[in-house]
Formats: sequence, C-alpha cells, structure tokens
Amino acid sequence: ALLGEIPAGFKCKGWDSMVKYLNGPIELGLGYARHIDFATYDGNAWRLHAGYDARVVKVLGAYERIHLDGNNGSVGKSNTRYYSIGIQAPIGPGTLSAQYGNRDNGATATSTAVTEVANGGAKQYSVSYKYGFSKRTYAYTWAARVKAESAASIYGSTGGKATSVGFGVQH
Repeated sequence: ALLGEIPAGFKCKGWDSMVKYLNGPIELGLGYARHIDFATYDGNAWRLHAGYDARVVKVLGAYERIHLDGNNGSVGKSNTRYYSIGIQAPIGPGTLSAQYGNRDNGATATSTAVTEVANGGAKQYSVSYKYGFSKRTYAYTWAARVKAESAASIYGSTGGKATSVGFGVQH
C-alpha cells in the first residue's frame, strides 16, 4: 500500500476529545481518544492534566493510560501508563522549566499480536529556558535525557540513554 492508503477492509474510525478548565491559578484538563478498526488494534487513551500557578512557580502534572486490543487477526492486549510532573518559574523576562516523566512499559502491535513489553518503560528528564524579547519574539534553549529500560527502543536499538540539546528563536 502507498503511504497514506488505507488497506482494503479496514474502516479506521477514531476521535479525540478534550475538556479544559482555566480559572485564575487553576488549570485542569481531561482528554479521551478512541481508535476503532485500525489494521492491528482497537484502542483508547485517557489523559488527565492539572496545574497550579503560585506566581513564583507553576506546578504541572499529567497522567495517561493507553489500552490496546488486538483485532483483524491480531490477538492480545496491552496497558501502558505514563505520568509527568513539571515546574515553570519566571526568571526576568523569561521562564525556566523542568520536567520529569515516567512510562511503566511499552507495547507492540503486529499483524498477529498486541503485546505489553516488559522492561519497555522509560524515564525522561528535561530543562528549558525561554527568554522573551517582545510579545511575539523569543529565544529558547533546552536539554533533555531519556533513560530507557532494556526492552524500550531508542533510535532503533533497545535500552540505553539518549540526550538532546538545542536552541532557537521564534518570531
């Protein structure tokens, strides 16, 4: 099949939805996604987000659960959970951010099976700084590291660490 073509017999339906609440220092969000009759799985995901801005620091957190069931000839199921916590602190005209994330395991979906991947989890750490020159122009820099468990894939190999650093300007 060509890229973007849907194989014959698959109806591939899905939707994503979100409810968001913002009031003063409080932000809350709840999201739900559903995928039906994809080539090798049916699935759904829930994501809860919360934040509180205490002016000197903003605390953010999220929790996500992803469930996949085999279909169209594949069998099995998987459940993956992910959470993250982060902070944002205003420093001068900029904002310093730091985040930690953790995924409990991985999942694979092939033409014959949907499988939870034991030791397929990972931890992620990141820090960034965004400096505002004006309301529309800012510079930013970041550093991030992922530490993958022995069966988690990073850049085509399993296990190990990956680090990224960068900077940019947006106008």
